[in-house]
Amino acid sequence: MKYYSYIDNLNLTIEELINLSPYKLKEIIHEVDALDLENKTTILSGLQDAVSRSYHITIEENPWLKDLFFKKFHQLKKYKIELSIEHINYLSGFKLFIEPYIKHILPELIHHLIDKNELKLLFYILGQSALFSYACEKDIKSLLTNKVNYAIIDLGKNHIENPERNINYIKSYHFYEILNLYEPYFKGELIKLYDTITEVFEQFEINSKDPLFRFVSQAQVAFQKSQIDDVATKLFIDNTAENAKEYAYNYSSETEIDTGKHSFQSSSLILIFGITTIAVILSILTFNKIQHSNQESELSQIENSSTKKARTTYDNRIRFYYSLKRITHRTQEIASIPDKAEIIPFSNPYPKTFNILNNDTIISKGLDVKIKNKTGSDLIVFKLINGKDESIYIPKDRTIFVSLNPLDSILFYSGNSFTTSKFSQFRAHTRISDIYRLRKIGRETISEISVMPTDTITSRNDNTIPMKNIETTDDIELTKLSLDNLYRAYYRKYAN
Repeated sequence: MKYYSYIDNLNLTIEELINLSPYKLKEIIHEVDALDLENKTTILSGLQDAVSRSYHITIEENPWLKDLFFKKFHQLKKYKIELSIEHINYLSGFKLFIEPYIKHILPELIHHLIDKNELKLLFYILGQSALFSYACEKDIKSLLTNKVNYAIIDLGKNHIENPERNINYIKSYHFYEILNLYEPYFKGELIKLYDTITEVFEQFEINSKDPLFRFVSQAQVAFQKSQIDDVATKLFIDNTAENAKEYAYNYSSETEIDTGKHSFQSSSLILIFGITTIAVILSILTFNKIQHSNQESELSQIENSSTKKARTTYDNRIRFYYSLKRITHRTQEIASIPDKAEIIPFSNPYPKTFNILNNDTIISKGLDVKIKNKTGSDLIVFKLINGKDESIYIPKDRTIFVSLNPLDSILFYSGNSFTTSKFSQFRAHTRISDIYRLRKIGRETISEISVMPTDTITSRNDNTIPMKNIETTDDIELTKLSLDNLYRAYYRKYAN
């Protein structure tokens, strides 16, 4: 179905289309009657109906969308792909109005942009959710599924002569960001693709000069952008991607790798691995100082003496916080939450698994650390202690006094629309911090911790509360413990 442009065909300006006068409409009717056109009634009714005209105005005010309808794909790169819908009152109606035009061009659009390696452009276009009806999204998923399955089959041939020719897209991180738009729909296909990539990778010797080895190494690195909801699988993918970077980008098929250089690279790898291991161990040792009790030590002795690896309270809390972080990083902003749970201010949002953090609205003995929620959202504070951790919910722009002492550790989690489910969480505007250990707290003055608003999210993996946004009075000193490092240590302990 071909789009009919009133501006192009009826010599109208955008202003005349927006403010269509009865005189101008009469003039257009006479002009159309004089032309030998099919569907004259449809053309005129589209002008006379205010809602239909608003849809045409929206298309004309988005020149990239108009070029899309006319398959001028080569011109799309010159535009900033943002959809202006200020004239639209019925978004669902607009989606249905443009559905015939969109469905008509979707196969050609997706194939063209993928073949031309314009995946970033395709990501921006498909990210305009206001464009696509349910039927269009169904077509998009089907077309992308075909691309994933084709790559699995093509890679399954092993030594394909030119891997860059037909499946170049699987080594672009934009391809996985596109699939992330529809998560978890592609989870099964993604796991199959990753398994195939890994199987091909493992067939080669390290530093192989085969082009396919470099290709699958780059695919492993790009795959890190995929959002797999299983945290253990995701961590394995992330770790593999970090290791594959050396072979993906520090590699040249035209240059011989001499023995001295290989030896130097191996020594460098060992040194880097050693430094990284020491850093992780130090982080774990620092965190263990929080557990100033013999209970964790006894559990550790029991664990080490058993052939079966049993998770301690410490391990379970790390797994919980890291799972919360992964869910936070893939949470999509939504307009309304039908099952939103109202939380009582300064209550415990996780009563089944945490104790309430001691608190009061006024300063008192033992409750002398003021926490100010300035995030612009609701805030949950976790206090990591021996045994059951503690938590407290602080509404937006509220302040509370809590009990904190030197060597305690805390973690912040902010957002809106808290839901109570199998994994209770915020569903919008989510942020989470690393773990912070309190090295010291003064007692001469009122100690304050203010959790400040963060910058606008620019990436799906950027939903963090950085240390710079946690402001304290001079008598408080915080040390960051990387939650990622702690979980990596946990994963190595139980997954190997």
